[in-house]
Amino acid sequence: MLRTELIQPLTERLRENAVQCGEKTAFADARRRVTWAELDQRTARVAGHLGGRGVEPADRVLIYLNDCVEAVETYLAVLRADAISAPVHTGLEDRELGCLLADSKAKAVFTDAAHLAQVCRLRTGFPDLVVVLVDNDEEPAPQDCELPVFSTLATTEPDSPARDDLDLDDLAFLTYTAGTTGTPRGVLFSQRNVMWAIAACYVPILGLRADDTVCCPLPLAEGLAQQVGVIGVVTVGATGWVASASADDLGDLITQRSGFVHDLVEQGVTFLAGMPATFQDLLWAADGQHVAAPDLRTCLVAGSSGVTALREAFEDAFGVRLLDSYMTTETTGPVTVSWPTGERMDAACGLPIPGISVRVIDPRTGTDAGIGQEGEIWVSGPNVTAGGYHNQPGASAVAITHGWYHTRDLARRDALGYVTITGRMSEVITRGAEVINPREIEHVLRGVHGVAAAVVLGELDQAMGEVPVAYLQAGADGLDATEIFAACRRQLPVTKVPVALYRVDQIPRARAGRVARQALREIEADLIAVLPMESSPGTDTR
Repeated sequence: MLRTELIQPLTERLRENAVQCGEKTAFADARRRVTWAELDQRTARVAGHLGGRGVEPADRVLIYLNDCVEAVETYLAVLRADAISAPVHTGLEDRELGCLLADSKAKAVFTDAAHLAQVCRLRTGFPDLVVVLVDNDEEPAPQDCELPVFSTLATTEPDSPARDDLDLDDLAFLTYTAGTTGTPRGVLFSQRNVMWAIAACYVPILGLRADDTVCCPLPLAEGLAQQVGVIGVVTVGATGWVASASADDLGDLITQRSGFVHDLVEQGVTFLAGMPATFQDLLWAADGQHVAAPDLRTCLVAGSSGVTALREAFEDAFGVRLLDSYMTTETTGPVTVSWPTGERMDAACGLPIPGISVRVIDPRTGTDAGIGQEGEIWVSGPNVTAGGYHNQPGASAVAITHGWYHTRDLARRDALGYVTITGRMSEVITRGAEVINPREIEHVLRGVHGVAAAVVLGELDQAMGEVPVAYLQAGADGLDATEIFAACRRQLPVTKVPVALYRVDQIPRARAGRVARQALREIEADLIAVLPMESSPGTDTR
């Protein structure tokens, strides 16, 4: 089952692909394609030029680019320079980008014309920063540009060749967490870290292979996009379709996904990976119609819990099994995954992948929780970050003890070993002496007719400390408070029934579609109902 022969430096896999299938398309976007032979040549040249401009082994290089083939080329070129690639989200505020430049101690940054002015503004605070302008047919470099230009670096021979000698256990990648619960943290990985998921999961379990066309419509800054959309493609010699993932509002997103549905079919995508929002957006674009995507074989959703309704709706519309998984930035790939065949448990995110040890720890006792009991999920294995948090040794020491990464995620495990993620420890609501997991309440709310989306937060209460309140996004038929409270009373203990219902125009989301829970406290919300007095704690109305 475990494909250990795949665990080797990516540069070796890249060079092998150039020899074995040189004329095959390696990566493509809506604008251009690059073959494996071209990719090998271009990334080697850029890597050599980086070395000639002072980028040393282990230096960090930020990739601040919109999604395109050149972003993938940059990612691999930095690796071939023995440096550490750090893709970051575009559209950052000056303060955010400045913080990442400072935290990463970046020696160089690759950016495009859309973000060049911003980078140049910030460059004054980083006088030694090397800025490379990534140009293309749509946004060529200005004739008077004094910066090194990507197209020139990729097509001219450098004075020195690419180093190409990064060891499997040398640090190679810097990925920033989403920052949905605080300031983003940079997490450092070796090639062995990231290759484990390919060798233990993506290839043997999910069937990733050379004749696949792979698409992960997420920004390269997302770990999943790097793992599946780049590293997985290079490892097996597949073809990667680089699809844009940026949209300013819901209307743009639906329009964009409509185009993406077309691309799925036209490009012959066979392996699709994304966040829950990715597949939800595709459902919106399908608009209740069946989508014929005959080539689509594997669909993987990450960063989710309790996606049963989404899974069923997607499978009805697209006719392809949607496989759930659980992963974190710090574990470089799936910790658990649903298998393409065989039994799957409702709401569970699968079984641990080979070589990964998983424990569910009772936070109160520090011992393993029993079957079906909730606790914090701990992970140990070759996938856990080799370098910890960048510039934060204290945080690394707290998060990883004796080889076990403490995820701060809550989970249950059944007698067969299936893991169900139930929430985050930082999200729990403490009502008196009772600890309430908001995800349990949200699961009930999302099943009520008229509720399009639901998030539950704790609200300060003088008597109880905290009480649950619900923020709801209405569907086409609107919200019925009486029906919502009735459903909660039927399915929840009275202490877990929300004491208030708020309506919001749209649930705020962070990058890659994650719910931005704390942002709900800062947006305008309409109070539509409070819990009737007869449902007050003290009387169990289940």
